Amino acid sequence: MGGGHSAHGSTKQKRKTNAEMEAEYKHRKDLMDRKEQREEFGMLRWKRADDFDEAVATAAERQKPLFILFVDLPGNEKCRQMGRMVFSDMELVKQIEGEFVPVLIQNNTYEGRDREICDEFGEKQKWANPVIRITDPDKQDLTKRVEGYFAKAATKMRMKKAMSVWKDRLNKQGNNPGKEKKRADEMANKRKALGI
Repeated sequence: MGGGHSAHGSTKQKRKTNAEMEAEYKHRKDLMDRKEQREEFGMLRWKRADDFDEAVATAAERQKPLFILFVDLPGNEKCRQMGRMVFSDMELVKQIEGEFVPVLIQNNTYEGRDREICDEFGEKQKWANPVIRITDPDKQDLTKRVEGYFAKAATKMRMKKAMSVWKDRLNKQGNNPGKEKKRADEMANKRKALGI
């Protein structure tokens, strides 16, 4: 076959720019890093207990709800299954990371910041099922607390309901989230004062 064509098409291939290659590298590295996380985490980039105050401030500043997973570490089969089957679905991962501030809290501990947060939310120390709480930045539930394994479809429905409640709340406040905005401003001032 002449004219620079092969049986599989043109021999000319578009060269990637340095920016495209760098973006592809970063994407692949991000996926590899996510795959090296604990099974219970799935592919999500979770904030952890030590970052909880920052996560709350970020939620207030960006006007996003918190998506809080209380989970055993190491997790039982239901915790691991949630990581494999739900939190590894890249469509769901993108939605959670785009619309919420995801936070993972270890609920089977007796001490530390994880325990303080569990106590604040009334989550008892246990070796049990995962718990999802979707809250506003003031840590008030937007939907009913759920415990146990729930499939992707059920998780998506819960997220949709929470977003509906959240958007209604913001609309009633004229997109001025009041306390959340004030808290975000205070946290921004604290970060600025600390040089963060």
